[in-house]
Amino acid sequence: MTSAGTGLLVLGALNFSAGTSDFFLDPSRDGCTRQRLEPGVSCTFGVAFLPRSPGNRSGALMIPDDAADAPQQVALNGRATAPLPAFSASSLALRQTLTGISDPQSVTLHNGGDGALVIHDITLDSTDFVQSNDCPGSLAAGSSCTITVRLKLIPSGSRAAFLSIADNATGSPQRLPLTGAVIAPTVALNPSGLGFTSNVGQTARAQVVQLVNTGEGSLTLSAIKVAGSPDFSQTNNCPTVVTPHSSCSLTITFTPSGTGQQEAAIRMADDATDSPQQIALLGYGTMPSVRVNPRSLSFSQNLSEPLQTKTITFTNIGDGPLTVSHVAVTGDYRQTNNCPGVIFAGESCTFRVTFAPVTAGVRNGSLILTDDADSLAGSQQVVSFSGTAFAPAVALTPTVLSPSVNVGNAAAPETVILRNSGDGALVVNSVSLSGPWAGDYSVVGNDCHGTILPGQTCSVTVSFIPSGSGLRQAFLVFSDSARGSPHVVSLRGVGTGPTVSPTAANLAFGTVTVGTTSAPQSVVLTNTGTGPLTIASISPPAGGEYAETNNCPHFLGRGASCTITVTFTPSAVGNRPTQTVVVADNALNGTSQIISLNGTGG
Repeated sequence: MTSAGTGLLVLGALNFSAGTSDFFLDPSRDGCTRQRLEPGVSCTFGVAFLPRSPGNRSGALMIPDDAADAPQQVALNGRATAPLPAFSASSLALRQTLTGISDPQSVTLHNGGDGALVIHDITLDSTDFVQSNDCPGSLAAGSSCTITVRLKLIPSGSRAAFLSIADNATGSPQRLPLTGAVIAPTVALNPSGLGFTSNVGQTARAQVVQLVNTGEGSLTLSAIKVAGSPDFSQTNNCPTVVTPHSSCSLTITFTPSGTGQQEAAIRMADDATDSPQQIALLGYGTMPSVRVNPRSLSFSQNLSEPLQTKTITFTNIGDGPLTVSHVAVTGDYRQTNNCPGVIFAGESCTFRVTFAPVTAGVRNGSLILTDDADSLAGSQQVVSFSGTAFAPAVALTPTVLSPSVNVGNAAAPETVILRNSGDGALVVNSVSLSGPWAGDYSVVGNDCHGTILPGQTCSVTVSFIPSGSGLRQAFLVFSDSARGSPHVVSLRGVGTGPTVSPTAANLAFGTVTVGTTSAPQSVVLTNTGTGPLTIASISPPAGGEYAETNNCPHFLGRGASCTITVTFTPSAVGNRPTQTVVVADNALNGTSQIISLNGTGG
């Protein structure tokens, strides 16, 4: 400050205007307070700015003096800046393997303020950690630096510490939490033991074990092998290194070479603390065995009878499951069964075998069950069948009936003999008549019913009453159990009928002297029909003038003839009353033959 006037300038005590709290007069640099300055003489003073918070500040320095324009005033303006340190991570977690390998972790220190960050010191409060950094003594606003922390070799367990930054920022020191731990792999096996059961020589269903690294360190596998019974084997998809919280699978199979219990273990060598780990293996070799009851079946079967069925039981008496691969039956036999594909130990199933012969005689066969009994693939259980089939046979005597009788008359009954000529029992179900003229026949005797044993006979008697002339075709039908049923007897009855052919239907005697007898005249009756003519009567002429004689029998056979002879003895002159000779018979062309007689008395 300079005294620019012509007189002595007297200065008072320098002070600040109200509200100017962040500015201070530096006593060591104040050369003006209460000074007396000759014209042209100067003095100096120093003002310090010490802000208490960021931002702009203003004020005034007041200089009291005796000048006309007193007091003198100096305007003060200041801007307060501040560093703002921040870590790029809220904490650091360091890991160390069992072999002492530790991966360093880095954190960035950033000055996000508008003032320089003065770093006084970077320290760790634990000797288990070490740090290195590229941080300068003053970190400009907006700048960053890197601090790298490493975990020293520790034997086990975990550690904790703080990384501290002593600086000029508010809240100094800045502290970053640190943790450190020894990481190790941990093996978890699920399940830890396995049990198997299988027939000898057969591979049991494979089972899987999951190997999981539940630790925080990588697991290094050096070997996986089977120790113990060679009946166990394993395959796996495990890599050499199993990363933390990863898994792999082991597939184990068991193929027993003999019966009984087998033991083994899957052993794994690795870098886990509990190495080697193992999976306990227990296997049991079984063997199915079959008991068949019965081993053979015998049948005796009449072809005409219902089919016979018998039962076979198969039982697995071994201690392992029996696998049935095929069932076959040979010969005239059929089978049904309730056998599953696998028969477990102690269980049974049943075969129902039916003898179904197609022809008579000895009919052998077998049931063949293919399985793995006694642990032999393709093993066969054979049940033999012996069967004899008997067959009835029908012999009819005669096979044709040919009765012949006049229409309306009954022919003499005829008998048919049925003989069972086979070696099996014959069952006669029915005897009936059929055909277009079955009504002309009737069965008047029948003992053919039920069972007819081999060699035995029965008979059926048939009558015939034709209702018309000519061939009256019909059939006597036997429904039975023999091959070829129904068996038939042909009925070829003929309805016959006589017809009369007289040589004259009128005899004329002419004129004969009264009281004298004429020469005889004759009429010949001939049976020209197909059946015998029955002459019931020959009625002589009435009146006494005609006399009749004949040689006609009661039955006149077919083609036979007889003669009727008549004489005339008139009793008066003139034409005499006509008389008749009446022949009563059964001719088809008229049941009465009338011969007219006439003559004259002279």
